[in-house]
Amino acid sequence: MISDIEIPFTKVLRPSMQEFSNFEEFVEGLDNDKTLQEYGMLKIVPPAKWKARKESVPSTFDSLTVSHPIEQNAQGHSGVYELLLIQKKSMKLNDYRKKVERFDNITDGKSVEEVEEMFWKNLAFSPPLYGADIGGTTLFDDGVSWNLNNLPGILQDGLREPIDGVNNPYLYIGAWKTLFGWHKEDLDLNAVNYNHYGKPKLWYCLPVSESHKLEEFAQSQFPESFKRCKEFIRHKTFMISPYILKQKYPDIKIHKVIQYPGEFIVTYGGAYHAGFNWGFNIAEAVNFATTKWLKIVPNVNVCKCVNDSVKMQYKEFFKVLLEKTKYGKNPHIKQILSEHGISKDKKESTKMEEEKHDHDKRSTSKRQKSSPKSREHSKKPNSKTIEIEQEEKERSKSSKRQPRQEKPVAIKRNTKIPLAKIKLKSTKKQEEDKIEQRVSSRSKKIKKLEEDYFVTDWRGIRKAKREEDTKENHPVNIKKQEIKTQKNTQIIENWVQCDNCNKWRILRGDDMNQLLNRKKLSCSNIPGRNCNEPEDKQQKDEYVLANNKTVIA
Repeated sequence: MISDIEIPFTKVLRPSMQEFSNFEEFVEGLDNDKTLQEYGMLKIVPPAKWKARKESVPSTFDSLTVSHPIEQNAQGHSGVYELLLIQKKSMKLNDYRKKVERFDNITDGKSVEEVEEMFWKNLAFSPPLYGADIGGTTLFDDGVSWNLNNLPGILQDGLREPIDGVNNPYLYIGAWKTLFGWHKEDLDLNAVNYNHYGKPKLWYCLPVSESHKLEEFAQSQFPESFKRCKEFIRHKTFMISPYILKQKYPDIKIHKVIQYPGEFIVTYGGAYHAGFNWGFNIAEAVNFATTKWLKIVPNVNVCKCVNDSVKMQYKEFFKVLLEKTKYGKNPHIKQILSEHGISKDKKESTKMEEEKHDHDKRSTSKRQKSSPKSREHSKKPNSKTIEIEQEEKERSKSSKRQPRQEKPVAIKRNTKIPLAKIKLKSTKKQEEDKIEQRVSSRSKKIKKLEEDYFVTDWRGIRKAKREEDTKENHPVNIKKQEIKTQKNTQIIENWVQCDNCNKWRILRGDDMNQLLNRKKLSCSNIPGRNCNEPEDKQQKDEYVLANNKTVIA
């Protein structure tokens, strides 16, 4: 399929050192260029003299930690997948690197199309581990232009407090086949991503003008998710092949790009994007805003099913901006904010709000006067007109047709219906029914997995249930006994009973934690033990077991 359908590459810009030195001016220029907007994203190759840091990136590996990496389980087939995300224990970066770097040679020497084909064929097998959304660390040196830890601009100046992942950057530590599902940025902001080190990333992107096509297709494939949340694509748990979208909508504008180390990717505000990693790499990303975004933000749809999703009181944000002389003196920004009733002077802003309120009142009163109902009510009714109206009502009641009673039809047994009278479903309808059945069965399986094994947190990440929850859902048959003395409740020894030989064994160290989830237990499960050995001797003392039975050695 990939060889049959062509997806073009996006535009690549190579600015000079002078153009690259002023981030705000550069991105404002990109946002005002209508031809570039149709790509949805752009690749920026910085000048050869520019460097993000003086020291090499591997010199930081010893100090970095991959906090709570996410196991990405893809459920689905034929290019349409839903992700089940399971949070794992934190680990040191060097340990993570050893674990994932052995798969890096898979993509060596292969073309873009070959790597894409491998990714989409093997997506549902052997889930990868992704170190995503790691805050509190940056790899940029201070004072460097395009330093994502301190980007100048509207977003940085308008927020009173920093927000992780929005105006404070996140690190993304990837491996082969780790992915980021289709999504827009929070609050439809712009975003910039820099690949510090390692293997490339492959990106797909749609311009804002084509967003409705992806949303329409996603809603047809995941109807239950759409019912629960109208903004369900923002959850980043859905991956759809761009080649499937191109097959469904041949005229769709969709682009791709390869991001090598030392290159930036800039996405436009409100543009859907997705992609995957070719192997072990380290990237850094953050959001930013342009003047155009000030017009968009009041009408942005936010995910309401997640309590901690990024939200903004845009009027307060606008007021903070106007306090800064840089924006307060800008006529273009002042005009945009005045359209939303925000002005630098309090008196002026209250006047504008009152005028807007009066204008709304006048428009509603005009509509009421112009409506035929309001005209009828404005006339004073005479006694004659009341009588005529009553007569008309009575006539209309009498003239109403009685509902037609259908006679029961007698059906003969063993009657053969000719094939010509049977209305066969169209092929399109049959395809839709098949898709619906496939989607419902897939969502039921995922729902059962979630209920049985996982708890979902505010970001949609499924965490493994606690030991107590696991025990309730899956009762354990191990006869675990915590032996306690009568004098105090301090646990002094852990004992278990073998289901084969019924002999009691004492457990030491972490052996108990390893055996907790077993339904059956034999001596061979305990390191260095077997059923032929004699039973462990207890101390000569009286003990109370966990089930309140007394044992005397």
